[in-house]
Amino acid sequence: MEVECVENNFIEAKNIEKKAEFIIENSQQQLLTDTEELSDPDDDDFFIERRSDDAIIDDIKKWILRPIIIYNKNDDINPMIPDEEFELISKNGAEKAVDLFLNNSKLNPLYVRSYVYDLSLLINKQNPYNGDFKNDMKNYIEKKCIEFYKKKNSNDFKLIGELYFHKIIKINYLHYCIDDLIKNHNENDIICLIKLIKSSGYSCKLKLNQCYDIFKKIIDDKKLSNNVLNKLNKLSIIIANQLLYSHNFKSSCIDLNKQYQIQNYMMNMSPSNKPETGNIESLRQFRRQKSCENQDDNRCHAEDYHLIKNIELYNLNPIEYYNSSDDDDCDNEMIDDQYDLQTKSTTETITKLIIDRGRKNSIHSRSYAIEIFNLMNKQKYYLCEYRDVIQDYVESQCMDWINYKKPNDYLFIGELWFYRILSNEFIRGCIKLLINHSKECDIECLIKLAKGGGWSVALKLPDYKERLLKIYKYNNFQNDVKLKFKKLIERCCYEKYEVN
Repeated sequence: MEVECVENNFIEAKNIEKKAEFIIENSQQQLLTDTEELSDPDDDDFFIERRSDDAIIDDIKKWILRPIIIYNKNDDINPMIPDEEFELISKNGAEKAVDLFLNNSKLNPLYVRSYVYDLSLLINKQNPYNGDFKNDMKNYIEKKCIEFYKKKNSNDFKLIGELYFHKIIKINYLHYCIDDLIKNHNENDIICLIKLIKSSGYSCKLKLNQCYDIFKKIIDDKKLSNNVLNKLNKLSIIIANQLLYSHNFKSSCIDLNKQYQIQNYMMNMSPSNKPETGNIESLRQFRRQKSCENQDDNRCHAEDYHLIKNIELYNLNPIEYYNSSDDDDCDNEMIDDQYDLQTKSTTETITKLIIDRGRKNSIHSRSYAIEIFNLMNKQKYYLCEYRDVIQDYVESQCMDWINYKKPNDYLFIGELWFYRILSNEFIRGCIKLLINHSKECDIECLIKLAKGGGWSVALKLPDYKERLLKIYKYNNFQNDVKLKFKKLIERCCYEKYEVN
């Protein structure tokens, strides 16, 4: 009897231990996923219901021809939003989705940037339990790009450049493409190379020195058509400015960073705690002591000042920041890592700094829009009001210079709207303002706005089709403006969509 009692007690203790382990696992999983309460594993309703891959693919097929609508949730159309379901899709379903995005981007090169943005969401929306999903998808996309490369189509190279810009394919593959395209001075290869460099953001990592020298030789030979030579000439000017800019950036970055580092920690020090001048070890020791003292408090003014100065340095050339390494594990994302550590008092300062840079450097306006997007979405959960603060501040800044009617400003406004920083109401107010005035400068700004917004139908330019046609017929614009205006009307008002 005593033996049986001991065995029964032992079995009961084991059952209690299993139940306790099950409760702990459920509580941890609930904290990580923020899903519904989990019940007992023996119940039929234990597994969370999820949609099939085919259903998700069908939703993607419905909206893939108008991808920008997906990201404007406040739109009157109110479509399905497949990016929220990307984290539930399996690897086979993801490969089908990748094929859909890549094939449609070839058929509709006008929306390449939107499709690549969808791909970046598909790759980065996965939960941690999916393991090597991200690397597998990148390898799968690179294999597809190799197939595209063999056909030597210029639109395919535009797609490859966009994939590199969004960090989906590595720079080694782009170096291979550049080396192969630049060997033969064939007109088709040169056009493909121009598309590749432009869509990849004029990155200094793309052997621009080599391209610049060869472009100069081709321009001097004058064996190609005038259209290609004009494109080469414009691109060579941009590359020359970019190389000079990059050289100044690299030479000044290290010295300025050291200078700001020393200034930051000399600002509000008492004489007793002040480290010796020029002693780097004492400066590091003081920094550790300072961080330990303020571990549970808000970041001090000196650290915010240091963050702003670092952003000033890295904003000199954003492409160097976004495409600075082949590896994902490289310690080059200093700014992104510090966006969620700043105090609220520095938010508007950093936002204004990035906006000013974006207005001055129109070539890199997309990079600066991505920086503001990262600034809005990198905050921790207890700083959720930062997104609204930044969005309101960006709109107030845009209102200050919207009446200047500068085309590059409106290009930047379109980029900000594309990355969900500006609201639909704001962008449509800009469109009404430009169409009502309908001068030549207004039409140039409207063209830039539509270009920055990805030629999206969510801009609702078809609602103004009759008004745009009257402006086109009864106004005497310059030939280049009139040609661009005609393309704008054809793209945004008369495009026919068919679901593949």
